[in-house]
Amino acid sequence: MSRASQSTRMVVGALLGTWLALAPCHGGLAAEEPLRIGPALGVPPGVRLGLEQRSRFEHLENEFHASAGPNATALVLRTLVFAEFSAGPWALGLELQDARAFAREGTPLSPTLVNAAEPLRAYLAYRTHDVWAAHDTLAVSAGRLTLDLGSRRLAARNAYRNTINGFTGLHVDWRAATQQVTCFAVLPVERSPTGLDALANNAFALDREATGALFWGALASSAVGAGIALELYVFALHEADRAGQPSQNRRVFTPGVRLFRQPIAGAFDFQLELMLQRGRSRASLTGSDVTDLRHEASFVHAAFGYEARLAPRPRLILVYDRASGDGDPSDRVNGRFDTLFGARRFDLGPTSLWGALARSNLESPGLAFNLTPHERLDAFGTFRLAYLASARDAWGPAGLRDPTGAAGRFIGQQFEAGIRWQVVPGNLSLELGAAILWRGRFAKTAPGTRPGDPLYVYSQVTGTI
Repeated sequence: MSRASQSTRMVVGALLGTWLALAPCHGGLAAEEPLRIGPALGVPPGVRLGLEQRSRFEHLENEFHASAGPNATALVLRTLVFAEFSAGPWALGLELQDARAFAREGTPLSPTLVNAAEPLRAYLAYRTHDVWAAHDTLAVSAGRLTLDLGSRRLAARNAYRNTINGFTGLHVDWRAATQQVTCFAVLPVERSPTGLDALANNAFALDREATGALFWGALASSAVGAGIALELYVFALHEADRAGQPSQNRRVFTPGVRLFRQPIAGAFDFQLELMLQRGRSRASLTGSDVTDLRHEASFVHAAFGYEARLAPRPRLILVYDRASGDGDPSDRVNGRFDTLFGARRFDLGPTSLWGALARSNLESPGLAFNLTPHERLDAFGTFRLAYLASARDAWGPAGLRDPTGAAGRFIGQQFEAGIRWQVVPGNLSLELGAAILWRGRFAKTAPGTRPGDPLYVYSQVTGTI
């Protein structure tokens, strides 16, 4: 038996053991209402407290990242502590993020895994209602913030990744019964540390605002009838090189439109989203690349689903994503779509140690399913065919590229599946999942490729009070 197979069996055994050990908690901890730390401590009105701790064990067999070792293993921990004090329409909030990685074995470390003891949010907010319509709400927040905008494909508060994107600036959000308008102007926050030794030691270093970058935009959505909503938006990112910190010098506008209907049992649902990107950018982040290119990119997401009115509430979804790539690396145009600060877990599978597919130079049709056999238990899975949108551009997550295009476009077939169990709804949840990439021609023959089909397994426990 190969070392790789032994390692996989050991990790899978450990994950199942964790679940079995926690299974008896189901009956003993069941409660009708989630336990919350504020009421439990008897804090006065106007004070909100929260604590969330997530522990996830991950293992990746047959690494596909060009710069990594043959396998990767990590225990990643993320703890969020939140407090908000409000008086009338005013509120002052603080959220701390502590993200660490342990039990590493060949794991490529980065600030997406480690960000110890960091102020994630620190804001002053003004909230009022009945401003322009009955029962509407208006919230204005300033300071360090997180953003969850629209479909979350361009700006998201990361749910699966161990660290969360932070921003500093102004956010205005108005909501009525069927309309919403959001405007923002922020500086992206750069996570620290970035050095491998500091990351390996989970060292603390205060994050700083990227003063050479400005991210701004507006989004408006409204119901249009028959349960369908229309969303229009434009986001813009302007950045420039700073001393010792080269950038892609992106000056990119991303207008977009999304039309969608939320899933309902016994009815068809859908989501169509189209984005265009125009502006200027550079092909790489290296300091020697100072050539500004015309940026012309696009992205399409389409999904059509149906949930049957029968147990265990099966829902099937046809999905299709296409994010443009750079068709000709020698011309003066950068055609590679940039997902900015978006999340991808909900479309393209797990991230963290995995992240085989990204919203850039990708064309991927697929079929997804959801099952809910119990109100506390659900299962999900997605099968995707993955192609490069442009054979001459890179498979970005792996860091592989064949400028000649001779390796073709087919990355491979990705299948991911998992189950989620709300042991104590609102307080304790478990999740177990896996993903595999059966490599296609490009992943097997591109220069610098690795042997073997990558396999990823994870198990996580999340406690919230």
